[in-house]
Amino acid sequence: AMEEFQTAADQDGKALEAYRGQGIACLRQGEYARAVTLFSLSLEEMKHSNKEFSRDVLFYQAEAYEKNGQSGEAEAIYSELTEDGGDARAFVLRGRGKLQGGDTAGAREDFESALDCDGSYEVYLQIYQAYTAVNREADGADYLERALESAPGDAEDYNYQAQVHYYLGDY
Repeated sequence: AMEEFQTAADQDGKALEAYRGQGIACLRQGEYARAVTLFSLSLEEMKHSNKEFSRDVLFYQAEAYEKNGQSGEAEAIYSELTEDGGDARAFVLRGRGKLQGGDTAGAREDFESALDCDGSYEVYLQIYQAYTAVNREADGADYLERALESAPGDAEDYNYQAQVHYYLGDY
C-alpha cells in the first residue's frame, strides 16, 4: 500500500491524498512519529480550502500525536477543531485526554460542550467509556443516567438505551 501511495504522490499528482493514506498506514502500523509527519505533509499540499478533508487529516494527526505520547500537541489540534462552531467528537477526545491527564474539571467542561453540540446516545456512551478508561465508572454512570432521560424516537434509540441499561447493570 505504501508503494502505491508513493506512486500516486509522485506520478499522479495526488500527493495530498497519498500522504494522508501513507499516514493512516503508518498510524495503524504503530509508526506514530512518521504518521504525524505524513499528515503534516498532506496538509501542506492542500492548495484549495477543503474544510472536511482538512478536519479528517487533523483528527488522524491528533490520534498519532496521542499514541506517540504527545498529548499536548493532540490537545492543541482538538482545540483547533472545536473553534469553528464546535465538534462533539473533538470535545469528547479532548476531554478524554484531559481526564487521562487528571484534569477532571476540564474534562467535564469538554464533555458538557460535546453534549451541547450533539446530545445523542452515542456521545453519552463515548463519555462513559472515557471515564471507565480511567477507572471512574461512577462519574461515567452519571452521564448514562442523563442519557436515559431522553425519550427514544426510533429503533436505533431503543438499541442505544439497551446499551445504556447494560452498562448500568440494569439487565
